Amino acid sequence: GVQTCALPISALMLAAEKGMSVIVRRLLQCHVSVTPVDGNGKTALHYSLMASQNSTHIICQLLNLDKIPQIGR
Repeated sequence: GVQTCALPISALMLAAEKGMSVIVRRLLQCHVSVTPVDGNGKTALHYSLMASQNSTHIICQLLNLDKIPQIGR
């Protein structure tokens, strides 16, 4: 049969998926790009949505936001 392998993801994508906000912050401080995509077209932002912890904080970091803006206020 045909063997398939996992699509390569970046260190930023992995850290975002695992909820490692300290690593995400450090990678961003080192100017790691947030725009690369994996073989499925997913970015680090997509991976951050899958995080079981720190997802809101990581999303803010990736979008360069201090906090989530309040809509309608």
